[in-house]
Amino acid sequence: MLNFNFFNLTRVGGWINLLNIKLFYDTANFFKKKINILEIGSHHGRSLIPLIKGARKINNLMVMDIFEKQKLNISKSGSGNKEIFYKNLSKFNIEISSLQIIDDSSSNYKKHSKKLNKIGYFDIIHIDGGHSIKEVKNDLRLAQKYSTDNTIFILDDIFNPSFPEVIQGFFDEKNKYQPIFLTDQKIFFTKKKARTTKFLNFILNQKKYNKKIISFLGKKTFYIFDKESYFQNYLTNKLQNLKSLFDIKYHF
Repeated sequence: MLNFNFFNLTRVGGWINLLNIKLFYDTANFFKKKINILEIGSHHGRSLIPLIKGARKINNLMVMDIFEKQKLNISKSGSGNKEIFYKNLSKFNIEISSLQIIDDSSSNYKKHSKKLNKIGYFDIIHIDGGHSIKEVKNDLRLAQKYSTDNTIFILDDIFNPSFPEVIQGFFDEKNKYQPIFLTDQKIFFTKKKARTTKFLNFILNQKKYNKKIISFLGKKTFYIFDKESYFQNYLTNKLQNLKSLFDIKYHF
């Protein structure tokens, strides 16, 4: 059967690739209870939708994004649109009334502590907000404050050469966290190693991901990839090779 809903998700604006979309869905599906989800930086909903659809039951759903308030975008790391965001959620039959939005910089999260404290903690926190070291460290501290030992954290653009301060910010806070696995775009982590093992086993038991053992921050962890990603990279490289035939200004 053709999966048109999955195909439609790939047409939603954003940068999360197919591998990580699948991992987001499975991450939410890992929890058997009602869960609280926080996303810092949602853009047009491409990463939030698989978290919502993968969850068995959602208790609280919160998004922090500046959307059109681009004067607050210090690192120029994305420009979302709230109207498009709402339309995309509607396309996937997501009940908007259950969503709480803080349309402000996450750096100002203390101004919104009443809303955050009412929820108390989140089971999944996806951090894809500002990409400067100051913003990343702020978001990690926010996540630390509103989490438990069972929370799964996801940090975006850990390897993006356009935003090297992301990984620098994570390094500065690394002692508070335990890496679970890395992908080509993101790092998944927790506070406690016991949670790391249980969640990792759940992901690997899906039988659709490949893994490679690596050392990260002096700890044994895994790099997760899938065959489709390798095939996409293969095609991309082939197309780039073909394109090079027309780059006649280079003479070797």
